[in-house]
Formats: sequence, C-alpha cells, structure tokens
Amino acid sequence: MDSTKQHPVLIAGAGPTGLLLALWFQHFDIPYHLVDHAPTTGLTSRALVVHARTLEFYRQLGMADEIVSAGTIAGGLQLWHNTSKAGFMNQAAGAEGQSKYPYVLSLPQDKHEEILQRTLNERGGHVDRGVEVVGLVQKVDDAPVEVTLRKVNGGQEETFLASYVAGCDGAHSAVRTATGIKMEGGTYAKRFFVTDVQVSEIALTDKNMNMCLSNKDFCMALPLGGDGNCRLVGFVPDHLEHAEHIEFDDVLPAIKRNAPMTITRCNWFSNYRVHHKAAEHFRKGSVFLCGDAAHLHSPVGGQGMNTGLGDVTNFAWKLAAVFKGKAPPAILDTYEHERISFANLLVNTTDYAFTVLTGEGLLSRFIRNWFLPSILPVIVNTFDLTHMMFKRVSQTKLEYRNSPMSQDYGIASDAVQAGDRLPWVQFADSDDNFAPLNHTTWQAHVYGEITDVVKDVLQKNNIPLILYPWSAEAEKVTLAADVLYLLRPDGHIGLRMPVGSSLGELGCYISKWGVHGLAQASLES
Repeated sequence: MDSTKQHPVLIAGAGPTGLLLALWFQHFDIPYHLVDHAPTTGLTSRALVVHARTLEFYRQLGMADEIVSAGTIAGGLQLWHNTSKAGFMNQAAGAEGQSKYPYVLSLPQDKHEEILQRTLNERGGHVDRGVEVVGLVQKVDDAPVEVTLRKVNGGQEETFLASYVAGCDGAHSAVRTATGIKMEGGTYAKRFFVTDVQVSEIALTDKNMNMCLSNKDFCMALPLGGDGNCRLVGFVPDHLEHAEHIEFDDVLPAIKRNAPMTITRCNWFSNYRVHHKAAEHFRKGSVFLCGDAAHLHSPVGGQGMNTGLGDVTNFAWKLAAVFKGKAPPAILDTYEHERISFANLLVNTTDYAFTVLTGEGLLSRFIRNWFLPSILPVIVNTFDLTHMMFKRVSQTKLEYRNSPMSQDYGIASDAVQAGDRLPWVQFADSDDNFAPLNHTTWQAHVYGEITDVVKDVLQKNNIPLILYPWSAEAEKVTLAADVLYLLRPDGHIGLRMPVGSSLGELGCYISKWGVHGLAQASLES
C-alpha cells in the first residue's frame, strides 16, 4: 500500500510504553499522533526496575548509555529476616556473559519518562498533551479508524482518522473499552504502599535489591541513587485495610518491623491495590493494545513496565513493514500470538508467587520465615542457579518458538532455536554480535562458513550478511557452526537452517514475510 495515502497511527498514552512506541515510529519514519490526557510526564517514580532485555532495545535506538547513567545498578538480592541480614543471591555473577547489561537497573519512572520524552523531542517527535480518547469506530478493514479526541480542559472534541490505533493508555484504557475487549483477572485483597524515602545509618547496602521479611509480612527496599535515597514497597497493615486516608506515618511501624533503617524524610507516598489481569485479545481489527492496557501484573520481579516496552518493540517493526507495503498484513497477527501467551504466563506465575508470598497460612509463613531468607539462597548459590534466574527475570529467555514466524530446519533442538532471542556473544576483541542489531533491519548471521549460493540468495534479496569466524564464545552460548540465523529487526531468530540446506525454505520464508523489504544494502560487523 502506498504510505502517502495512509493516515497516521494514533498512539493513546504517553507513559513509557507509548513514548517508546513513538520513538520506534520516529526511527522507522512512520507518521503518528501521540496523545495523553496528562499535562506533563509522570511526577512520581512508580515503576522502578529496568531489565537487561529492555536495555538491549534501548541500545538499538542509541539510548541505553543515557538510561544506564541515569539509574542505579543493583547487582544482587540481599535477604533480611526480622531486620537481621540473612542470605544473599549474587545475580550479577550469574548474569555475566548473558548480556551487555548483566544487572538490574533501578531508575524511577519519572526520570525514565523524562529521558524518553526529551529524546523524542530531540528527534523531532511531539506529545499532544491534555487530550484523551473518548471513542473510536472501525467500519471496514480498509477504512481508517475514526477516533474521537477531546481536550481535557475545555471539552472540545474532534474526529481523528487513523490507519491504526495503539492503546498504550494504561489499566483503565479508553481504547480497550471502546473496542469492547474484555480484561479478565482479579484484584488482590491486600492493599500496598509505595514510598520514596531518605535514610541514614542504613544497614541495607545501596548496591543491591533488598527483600526484608518477617513472620507477618515483608517489604522491598531498592536503591534510587544518591546518598540514602530508597524506594520501599510493602503491605498496608490489616487494621488500615478499609481506611479512607492512609499516610506515611501509618505504615512506618510496619517498615521498622521489617527493614533495618532510620528514615529521615519521606519524599513521596502512595497506596494502591494490585491487579492481575490480561485482555482476552491484544488486537481487534486495526486497534492494538500494549502495556498495562493489555496486561496487569503483581510487582513480583518488576515485570510489568518491561513487558509493555517489549510489546511495543515487537509491534513497531511489524507495523512499519506493513505500513510501507514491505510485508503482508498477516505479519500483524503475530503480535498477539507472540505477546499474549507471554503476558498470560507472566500474569499466572507472578500471581502464584505473589499469593504465596503475601498469604497468612502456614505455607506463606514458612516461605517468609525460612525458605526465602535462608534456604533458597543456599540452593541457588550451591547449584549456581543465578544464571537461570537472570535469564528469566531479565526477559532474555523470552522466546517465540511457537510463532508462525519461527522456522527451524535440520538442526538439533538442544541448540538455540528459531524464535529465541539471539544469544549475546562478547568476542575477544571487545566487539559483540549485538552491534549490527542497531541497524534494526532483517539480517543474517553465520558463525563459521557459508556457501556462495546462500550468499547469492541473501544478496539478491538485499539481506545483510554478518559473517563471524567460528569460536569458543559462540559455542558456549549454544550457537551452531555453519548455520544461517535469519534475524528479525527485534533481535529474535526468524529462520534457522544449515548453510548447506535446500534454498527452497529460505526463499519461501523471505517471500512469505517480506524479509527483503526491510533490509538495507550492507552492514558492517
């Protein structure tokens, strides 16, 4: 389809998810209109954790260094029990060799949004603030979506014609409501508090995440950077469950019961209820849901915001290819297929973990008093499970093996498979195999040798080839020698086949998914 005849994409919501989607569209030169009801970026820190996979996406957009510099690196998880130091899990050690970012980054959401907003502005983007979505109509598949926008101050309404709509507008998504997509799940009985504080005489290190446990409850303490700045998350005491107004002093006894610190100032305090929900669909016609509009999680593992950022990274390059007429519309169907299964798994697993951790029964008390502070660290450190823990928590293990876009031919299943994120390889010369991913295009990687006929097919379809010598570093991460890895713009493997295989499969894959359409003429490794 001729992109000059298409309407812009409407992005509803300018939190981290919507801002990143706008940055991707800016990068791919896709016209868009980004609106948000709020007059400014967020003023409170809310979401805090930025995982390695998200930083890899930011690297592709040339933003990772600034994000990392603005945050605080947390290398491990320190457990505390009744304010005494218990076990420690050195996640940083287990993360070495898995990513350029082998840690958890602590970055308050308000600072995070400021960087995204400033970067978008510097790159020619814009947020239309004080504007909200109040309705939308889809008539037929090829017709634009008619979106009703309203000024928050003044109430003037206008109809905006959009080729596609991305609902990044949070838990109470107006876009989701307008499409009639149901949100299934529930709300936890307990109420939680979140507060940013200044502390002195702190017994908790400022270089680690801290889980502070007691018989009755727990709280998390995470570094915010600076001298003694700390984020605390925990239970609101039971006797305050139904209170209309809760202040910081009301929860201070619970904090003191769990965390060994002296608080000198409260910078910000809020309380909330935690939801665990997922939309029944992430797409309806030309409307797509991303982030909290599509799924809500417990705070276990800091997965919510990072999952939303992964949603829009998955969605952006596919829509860009279709918008420019380079890929078939069917590629957009893979967005829901790939992301909804992960979101549902995440909602269910974090729900179970959260329920057990916050319960009042014997099992929950055993978990808080013995298993987490004393037993789990011994198991993890004895059997070197930090490697596995980092993969799961950082989302570097996230895979799309069951996606229609993932095709394997003639290779053992115990190796890296189609649908997997490309394993990160740090070479002896300090270069790494993720550097070419910054071009955000389809590309082929081979570790070892390649035949001339395969080279010809790639060249004919304008697919860049990155050829690396076979090495111990590649073998260590279970890449295979003399195998063609056809990589998607988001760094996941689309096709995997030995370089000596029939070229028919390669040709069919290229044709089916419009691979040649996004490629550039050449890349340098």
